[in-house]
Amino acid sequence: MTEPTQPAPLPALTNTSDWFAAPDWSLQIMADSANDFGIGFAVTLFMPWGRASGLINSAESYFEWGFSTAQGMIPDDLEDGARALATAHSQWFEKWREQMKKRREESQRRSDGGENEETTDLNGSGMPGFIHLSDVTCYSPAPVHFDFLRVKIQAVTGWTLGRS
Repeated sequence: MTEPTQPAPLPALTNTSDWFAAPDWSLQIMADSANDFGIGFAVTLFMPWGRASGLINSAESYFEWGFSTAQGMIPDDLEDGARALATAHSQWFEKWREQMKKRREESQRRSDGGENEETTDLNGSGMPGFIHLSDVTCYSPAPVHFDFLRVKIQAVTGWTLGRS
């Protein structure tokens, strides 16, 4: 009887990056500037489903809007359990608004002190994964207006400055 042989060890894998799947670094910088300093431009984003045209805004502003909007959507006649659940959902926006506020204050403090330290975003990459637009019109194909829109930067296939 022969003894079973041990499988050969697997070789170490090399990390690779798909340049075409990576988020657009210039959009990340614009989103980062809006998050840290409130600087935003009018842009049109092209995505597989259509296009969105609006003003780049901070994540903090988006979550503040989300909290106040969600609070206003809770009907007065909800039972206690349903009211607690609806309130918890709306407070999720407030939690993230506070996180973004802390991040902005930290970034401004470093900027005022002349430090050039990289800010780590919540996704751990140092750059934002989402861009937030305010006063948005989406075309897919008919125009629809929204107060805010949160877009995954990786989903953007093209963009231009200005509104369409």
